[in-house]
Amino acid sequence: MPMKKMLAIVISIFLIASFSALSQEASPDEIYTQALALVGISDSEALSLFEKAAEGGHTASQTEAGRMYLNGTGAEKDLSKAYRFLSEAALSGFSEAQYLMGLLMMEDHPLYNDYDETLKWLRKAADQDHTEAQVELAYHLYGDYFYDLNDGKEAFALFSRAAEKGNLVGEAFVGICYSEGVGVEVNEKEAYKWLVPAAEKGNRNALYELGYYYENGIVVRRNRKEAIRLYKLSAEQGLPIAQYAMGYAHYYGEGVNMNYIEAFNYFLKAAEQGLPPAMYAVGICYTYGEGTVVDGEKALYWYTNAAYYGEEGAAYNVAMCYLEGFGTERDRETAIKWMEFAAEQGDKDAIEYLEDLK
Repeated sequence: MPMKKMLAIVISIFLIASFSALSQEASPDEIYTQALALVGISDSEALSLFEKAAEGGHTASQTEAGRMYLNGTGAEKDLSKAYRFLSEAALSGFSEAQYLMGLLMMEDHPLYNDYDETLKWLRKAADQDHTEAQVELAYHLYGDYFYDLNDGKEAFALFSRAAEKGNLVGEAFVGICYSEGVGVEVNEKEAYKWLVPAAEKGNRNALYELGYYYENGIVVRRNRKEAIRLYKLSAEQGLPIAQYAMGYAHYYGEGVNMNYIEAFNYFLKAAEQGLPPAMYAVGICYTYGEGTVVDGEKALYWYTNAAYYGEEGAAYNVAMCYLEGFGTERDRETAIKWMEFAAEQGDKDAIEYLEDLK
């Protein structure tokens, strides 16, 4: 065993043994400090100490114990224990616990998935100037704006407060809000001022938005190659809309060489993250064997998912799959239902086709 590795193990064992002995008579503050020193060295021991200090009402320890159970660090993920520790600290007014309560209430669990509770706790933490809570709350409100659930002003204000403290996401979204008119008048020059530094720091949202500016010649001279460079950097960080943009570029050969395999791979990555136009594009690729094999079942799967999100053309293609037996059994009745659904969305081809089907 290498000497450095052996020494690290010896030190870890010594720390754990020392802290175990000290914690017998230590105060909650001292136990909390001991626990922090063990995080990353022995998470299970750290959690045990946090819990011990938490029993005495130590809010920071309650918060850390809750965080560890929420993330599954030092023990199996346990939302009920996370809730018990975090709620107590949050009710005491501890902003970090309130922020974590907001995250907890977003968990995919019937007892803890509560959007109103998420907003409530994030707002409590944000009101105490908790930067991450401000950004998280703003991001939710930003999304709600596009569903006509608010005017976007609070989202813009929160992003601005976070940006003033140097938060990168806040800086990026101040630019995006100016670009899209969320909570503020559209001001593309002001947006550009915010987007450039945020993109230079690597924020994926700013990279994509700035790429869009270069692609369309907004504020700057149109530069397709620069747009592709920025889209690619954003896509590499997993932003679905940037992945779709890269897929589109490769599919049509715009700014890059036409390459159906690259296009399909980008489309699929975005589709798997739930982006409707990418779902539709993947369906097209499976229909015509572009960048992948022809697969009717997979084409129908992706068309159906895109159609549920209202993606233009998707419901019509689902109808055609059932009508022609592509990826499924022929089913005229189901085809008509989907064609009617497409027609209700204003699909002109579906409206014309319905006359022949009935």
